Amino acid sequence: MGRPSEDLDRQRRRVMAGLLAHPLHPVRSARGSGLSASPNRSGRGVCAVQPAPHWSWNRLGRAIGVVLVVATILTVRAQAGSVSDAPSFPIVDIVVVGTRWSSRDLVESELRLERGKSYTESDLGAARRRLHRLPFILDADFSLQKGPSYGTYVLVVRVRESKPFLLHYVRGHVRSSETMEMSGVSSSPRTSHGSSVGQDLAVGARVFFSGYGFGYVVADRASRSRGGDVTPYYTLDTGINYYNLFGKGVFLNLDVRFTAGQKLSLYDEQSASEFAVRSKQHPSPSVAVSVPLSVNQWLSVDAYYSASTQNYDFDALGQPFVDRVRDRRLQLGMTWTFDSTDDLLVPTAGTRAESGLSHISLVSTQRSTRRSDRLSDALGATSAARDSSEREFTGKATQVFASFVVFVPVREQLSVKLGALGSVRLSDAGDLIGDPGFRRFALDAAASWDLWGPGLTSRFGDLRLEAGLQAFGQAHRYQRSTGWQIEMGIVYRSEWAYLRFSYRHVRTSTTVESSRSFE
Repeated sequence: MGRPSEDLDRQRRRVMAGLLAHPLHPVRSARGSGLSASPNRSGRGVCAVQPAPHWSWNRLGRAIGVVLVVATILTVRAQAGSVSDAPSFPIVDIVVVGTRWSSRDLVESELRLERGKSYTESDLGAARRRLHRLPFILDADFSLQKGPSYGTYVLVVRVRESKPFLLHYVRGHVRSSETMEMSGVSSSPRTSHGSSVGQDLAVGARVFFSGYGFGYVVADRASRSRGGDVTPYYTLDTGINYYNLFGKGVFLNLDVRFTAGQKLSLYDEQSASEFAVRSKQHPSPSVAVSVPLSVNQWLSVDAYYSASTQNYDFDALGQPFVDRVRDRRLQLGMTWTFDSTDDLLVPTAGTRAESGLSHISLVSTQRSTRRSDRLSDALGATSAARDSSEREFTGKATQVFASFVVFVPVREQLSVKLGALGSVRLSDAGDLIGDPGFRRFALDAAASWDLWGPGLTSRFGDLRLEAGLQAFGQAHRYQRSTGWQIEMGIVYRSEWAYLRFSYRHVRTSTTVESSRSFE
């Protein structure tokens, strides 16, 4: 959350996961919907570095970790041990009204309510919020009608669905300022400024089948602009979501992502030469399974595989360079999640807590080439011979993460968000696993204002103004960064589309450990 270059990608993945995948599937990544970003590969060698000294953010990171653990424990205890003296209502029947695209069986299965049992008003409220977190349900109203016998009730659930076609557009402007200095070196810190514009346009559709599942397809075009460079990329996601697997409320997601090849032309100032990077992403499959533990808790396991090839066209005579990189990446994860919020994309009340473990395995094959006949090649007399060699790098990494966010309604149209995030890499073996020794912590505070009010919102959709402040820190083996960012945005969500326009300003201070050696 501390890197401005990743913010737009993260927002895109979060929204797309909310539009397509199960609301109980973790939205921390896009594996459930097939939308995930490939890590950067420099391919310029391996750097052996010395660990950075302990720094002040380590203490803050531990404090945030303690807050996350305590908040999660309190949330679970409050959920499991709450005893209310409020009256209960014996429910003898459940009637679902308003389903046009989805099925009544699917909606009823996600209520987690059973006929013949008694429920309090709090239980019914939790079930209603659960429906609100479904990606295809915009609103759900509950009402109780008298049952066939005295003291019994029929629960009537009226839902309002989103259209089976979706439009998703996000545009963001980021201005950043970074101050960098070398520790132990008597030189003045260097400050750099930058700006970027990112936009993402996606269209898609879903088709329900078998009562409990739907298939989907989404075409996505995203671009990032820094100065005069624009790097668009195109993806196509297709897959299925299936609810209530085995009749036990288990959720299954299968997804395959297709990415169009890209070509990016660049200029190398050191050699005064132009070169191009051509990348090809092979089809990336993913699978996720979520098992409910209670109305608001579930345990998820997921797996994601990707393979890519990058070719570098570089014509600096006599200089060795990496001209092809092939990567194969497998990521496995397990996540516990608690969610009592009233909406997946625009929550205004409730709590989200998440913790988990992920393991990454990477195999990278790099081919390096050196031109051996500089003179004949320069004169164009003969084709210069090329000496090529290949090296294979392997890497494995394991990390844990935790987050806690609470949404508090202050007034009818105003809500406040407070959150904390922590991620720590436990082990890092081998090469080419990015961010070795990586640690990241962040604190969030934000506010959301409903510009229309409940009346117009129910007719025309959600229109909200958002503003937030975040303080973050991250550490590697050889560098550490702290900073803050402010953001303002306008969000519109209706049964047809999700639109977001935002502006973000980021300030970062980075210290690089000077005592490092290169191999």
